[in-house]
Amino acid sequence: MNIKNEVTLTGRLADDVEPIHKRSDNTLIGFRGRLGYTDPKGGTGWISFTCWSPSQNEDDAPLQKGASIEIKGALGFDSWEKDGQKRQAVTLVATSITIAE
Repeated sequence: MNIKNEVTLTGRLADDVEPIHKRSDNTLIGFRGRLGYTDPKGGTGWISFTCWSPSQNEDDAPLQKGASIEIKGALGFDSWEKDGQKRQAVTLVATSITIAE
């Protein structure tokens, strides 16, 4: 059996994307953000994503809060400690982000 870890999500950016690292020519090496979506029960859900894209330029796409986007990538798992409590979350490692219209 061949199992693939591929997902496509659509929704709106919950926040402006946060650059992780930029080159001197303003090319983003990577950025992170949160995607908001409506869950099957009508509530709002959030998933964090990280995108490593050497060709993405910060001035090329309006990846700002409220933008409607489609993200393709693979699910990942993140764990950290905050205020002495262990936390965990499913994340999305994006391979492509498209501005939806």
